[in-house]
Amino acid sequence: MTIRSRAWPNWCARSGGVANFYGRSEPEFLGLLPAVFDRKSRREREMFEQLAEQVGQLLFPGLVAKRDSYARAASEGLPVWQMKGAAAREAGQEVRAVLARVGERLGLAS
Repeated sequence: MTIRSRAWPNWCARSGGVANFYGRSEPEFLGLLPAVFDRKSRREREMFEQLAEQVGQLLFPGLVAKRDSYARAASEGLPVWQMKGAAAREAGQEVRAVLARVGERLGLAS
């Protein structure tokens, strides 16, 4: 698998134009967040390792694994950390860890 990153500079250039149009500062790139990643799948783990080798510096330090709890929470209109059960608790911890890192990177108080 080869990651084609030609679109990346193009996106960055466009995002500044949008920010300028709305009179806002340019967005800060926090990283690519791996989501719906199936840790149990050997193929997905291998693909993730290849991705990390090729564009590791662009990856966000965290991931959101593939979990049924996310679909259940979305269908019930609740944050996953408000769902009952061990799987939902794990998913909630995972999401909260990602959100905490986003807050840190943006310099928000916790």
